Amino acid sequence: MSRKLAKTLVALSMMAVLSENRLTAMAAPKTMPDGNTFDAAFYASTYPDVAAVFGGDEELLYHHYLTCGKAEGRLPYAPGGSASVSTGNNVQTMPDGGKFDATYYASTYPDIKAVLGTDANALYAHYINCGKAEGRRPYAPGAVSANYAATELLSLKAYETKNHGMNFYKKGQSFPGTYSDIYGNEYQCVLTGSLSLSQTNGQQYRKYYLNGQYDRFQATVAPRTLLDYRDSTTAGQIIISGDGKILFADRAISTATRPYKIDLDITGVTDLKIEMFSAEGGWGIDVILGDPILLKENF
Repeated sequence: MSRKLAKTLVALSMMAVLSENRLTAMAAPKTMPDGNTFDAAFYASTYPDVAAVFGGDEELLYHHYLTCGKAEGRLPYAPGGSASVSTGNNVQTMPDGGKFDATYYASTYPDIKAVLGTDANALYAHYINCGKAEGRRPYAPGAVSANYAATELLSLKAYETKNHGMNFYKKGQSFPGTYSDIYGNEYQCVLTGSLSLSQTNGQQYRKYYLNGQYDRFQATVAPRTLLDYRDSTTAGQIIISGDGKILFADRAISTATRPYKIDLDITGVTDLKIEMFSAEGGWGIDVILGDPILLKENF
């Protein structure tokens, strides 16, 4: 055996010993400088293909996880190997600060549960690496006080409309009275239904393509009239559907209807349909949705 080859083998043996000792020392997950939890020993032993390249070097293994392993679905630490802090209602604060409800996730997505079981860390790793991009929710709607990004319905273009009795009126851009209800409440923007069922033959709507991007639809339901005469015996209606399923319906909106707010769960809804019909007769009322907005939860 040549002296050069012998030195090489000795060096490799020393590296192996050092790597083994280093892995032994890394016996538990630790918090990395960026705040994430990582267990180099677990990572190296679980993924020998990675260890074959990087050995037991903690920094190199962690760098691999961040740049490749995470996207590949590799776990940064053993399932159940890192404690979470409960915040109530089964929602937990995970090591990276994210909120997650493993019970909700497993029961809501049985396809994931069938593969990963009910381990919170494994399920959370799936959510971070795959589920979030697929539009899966980490916890039940309303389980956590969340921040929302609001989008005015006015800013979206309807991809399909039927008849022309539904119109937007914006405060400061439309004539007075068009953006208020009969009780004098003014809105920044209203969507008005000003034609009746008989005038539209039961077909008057706007359809919006949401592509599952929003979580809630909020607005104020109210009657409106620009006339002094108000016939309380007539009533208009508003129907809101998501992917063909009725989410809200009020078919008895009259001058006696006090304005009230609606808050609809539109999680995962692709197609939003809004139907609005004014009261029958020339002396009836219009119906309005005051300040209609779409909300997207910031997880």
